[in-house]
Amino acid sequence: QLDTRERAWLRLQRILGWATFALVGLGSVFTMRILRNNRIEGVAAARRIYREALASGRPTLICCNHLTMVDSAYLHWAFAPLLEYLLNFQRFSWNVAALEHLTNNLALRIIVFLGKTVPIDRSGDEAHRKRVLDKIRWLVSRGEVCTLFPEGTRSRTGRIDPATVTYGIGQILKDLERPQVLCAYLRGRRQQKQCQQQEEGGKPAARIAPLHGASCERRMA
Repeated sequence: QLDTRERAWLRLQRILGWATFALVGLGSVFTMRILRNNRIEGVAAARRIYREALASGRPTLICCNHLTMVDSAYLHWAFAPLLEYLLNFQRFSWNVAALEHLTNNLALRIIVFLGKTVPIDRSGDEAHRKRVLDKIRWLVSRGEVCTLFPEGTRSRTGRIDPATVTYGIGQILKDLERPQVLCAYLRGRRQQKQCQQQEEGGKPAARIAPLHGASCERRMA
């Protein structure tokens, strides 16, 4: 269980994220859409499914493949427009980011903090990993959404390999009442391997589908 300080810190992080979202969110979409000239294929269907899933009121996790350092930003863009997030910031999902990518970049640490990110030290001990899972479980149980990349690192192929799943998604789901998992797939047209960014002018395709209850635990635990 989380102590009072940890819960207060997560609440503060959420408040600060919402307070600065108009600036951070607009800057993110401006970079993707204008500076990098990206578009997302399948965005209308992805947003419809995401909206319908959250309307159920059930605890929600999103599991996605992972190829670039900026997948989370593109997923947020795919799932809802900025105004919808601003009006209901719970729809903007939390993420988990590897601590080693943030250590030497203060600006990046501030941005991901405001973007509702929980850091994880992938070389940390079992107690540390359990604490991260406890934070995710606590957030999701209170109506927040969390996006996880089950392998815990960028995929070599763009597909999730069940043999390398690390984040213990089943451990989170088993303690939630009627949870649901949305399985998302994001990939550029010519993207064949992991990289830092989506290609400029590219049109990554976004697909999302619900996967419910016990079947999620069996497949992703």
